[in-house]
Order: sequence, then structure tokens, then C-alpha cells
Amino acid sequence: MPAQRRISAGSTAFFKFVVPGTFLVGIGVAVVLVERLLAIRDRWDSLGSGGAAMSIASLAMCVVLAILQIRSNRRLKRVALTDTALHVSNFWRELAVPLGDVEAVDHVDSGLGRVVIRFARDTAFGRRIEFIPIGFSPPTPHPIIAELRAAVAGAKRA
Repeated sequence: MPAQRRISAGSTAFFKFVVPGTFLVGIGVAVVLVERLLAIRDRWDSLGSGGAAMSIASLAMCVVLAILQIRSNRRLKRVALTDTALHVSNFWRELAVPLGDVEAVDHVDSGLGRVVIRFARDTAFGRRIEFIPIGFSPPTPHPIIAELRAAVAGAKRA
């Protein structure tokens, strides 16, 4: 078996599991706090007429942000590269996708500098995955993108 070189950041599990979990815990705390405010009439009245609307709007915004965070991070995968394939893992199972089956490699303009890989055919993880590359990259595309594109082009020529 060819040697694998991990190209995704070690913090992938943190962003995939811990960050969304923290959002969910925060929502749970917010729900309990709003419920307590509603239950204690004196306290609720002290917020004024706009206090109830602001509390409910804040809670709704937290729920929306948590859903967006979970949707965004569910695509994150751990990725390793060999001469012939990408080894993609969701931390429970791993699959090898031949480099020739990679359709495109792009980046997402986000604070984490995510890399997006689209496959030419369906895989167990779908036709698109994302990963956070190793190392910090300025706003320009991460150097791993050019490396992956060259590896894919070489595999398609062979």
C-alpha cells in the first residue's frame, strides 16, 4: 500500500464535532434562559415591551446560526493523498477515491481556507467534500490546491 500523506488539518475533528456541539449547548442554555424569563413575570415585565421580542429574536438567530454551522461542517473530511488516490474519512469510515475520479479542486472563501473537491461520480460521501488544509494560508488559494490539481491532471493523462 502506498504511503499516505495527510493533507487535512488536525483540527478538522474539532471543527466538525466540537464547534457545532458548542452551538447546540448554547441554544439549550438560551432556551432555558428564555423559558425562565417567561416563567418569572416580574422579571419579564422589567425587560419592557421590546424585551420579549428581542429575546425571542436572539434565540431564533442562534438557532439559525447553529443550523448553518452544522450544515457547513458536516461536509468536512479528513483527507490523505497517495500517488494514485485520495483517502477520505469522516472519522467512522474511510474510502479511497482514484485521482482520475476528481472533477475539480477549488477553495471556499472562508476564514478557514477550506478546499472543495468535486468528484465525477457518486461516492459514499457524495459528489463533493470539503477539508481544511494543513497550515495557515493567506486569502489566496492554499498551495495544496495547485498540488492536487497537478496530481489529478497527471492521473488523467496516465
